[in-house]
Amino acid sequence: MYTRIYFVAAVLAIVPLGLSAANDRTVTMLIAKAEGDVGDLTSPLSLWRSRSFVEVAAQSGVLQQQALALISSQDVSLQQKLIVVYGLQTLPKADYVKFFRDAVRAYRDGKCPDEVMAQIIDPGFEWGQTVVANYKSRLVAQGLRDVIASAKGNGGLKELTESVQSGKRYQRLLVYMADESSRGADDDDALKLWTEVREGTNKP
Repeated sequence: MYTRIYFVAAVLAIVPLGLSAANDRTVTMLIAKAEGDVGDLTSPLSLWRSRSFVEVAAQSGVLQQQALALISSQDVSLQQKLIVVYGLQTLPKADYVKFFRDAVRAYRDGKCPDEVMAQIIDPGFEWGQTVVANYKSRLVAQGLRDVIASAKGNGGLKELTESVQSGKRYQRLLVYMADESSRGADDDDALKLWTEVREGTNKP
C-alpha cells in the first residue's frame, strides 16, 4: 500500500544500523546482497524482507552520497541500480529532488540508463512519489523538460515523463490514494511488516 513505505521508513529512521561510516564497498555489498535476497524485482515490496535493503533504506542519506556513482557505473547491474533507487525513496523531498536533478545531468551525459531514469521519476504508487507529486516545482519541472529533450525516440521514458509533466500521472496518484483510503488503513499489515523488519535488524 502507498502508506506502508512511509510507516516503515518513519520507524526505521530511529533504528541505529551502523551504516553511517559505510564506505563504497560496504554499500555496494549491501545492494548486491539485497539483490540476492529477492532474486528479481517482480514484486519490489519484497525488498523490505531483506535486511541488507532495510539497512540502506533506513539511512538513505548515506546511500545518496554514493547513489549517483552507482547508477552511472558500468560495473553495477541494472537491477542493482533499480534497488539503489528504491532505497532512496525514504529521502526527504529536498534531498530526493537534488538527487533527481543530479541524475538528470547524468542521463543527459549518457551515464544513466533509461530504465533507471524512469524509476527515479516514477518508482510506482506504493513507493515515494516525490517527482510526480511535485511536478509543478520549478526544479522538478526543469528536470522533466531536460529528460524529455534528451530522451531517445518517442516511447518509454519520454512518454512517461510527459505524463508526469502534464500532471496526468499525479491525478492517477490521487485516485489511487482515494481508493486506498476507501479500503481503510492497512495498519495490521504495516505493523506486521515492521515487526518482521525489526526482528531481522536485531539479528547478530
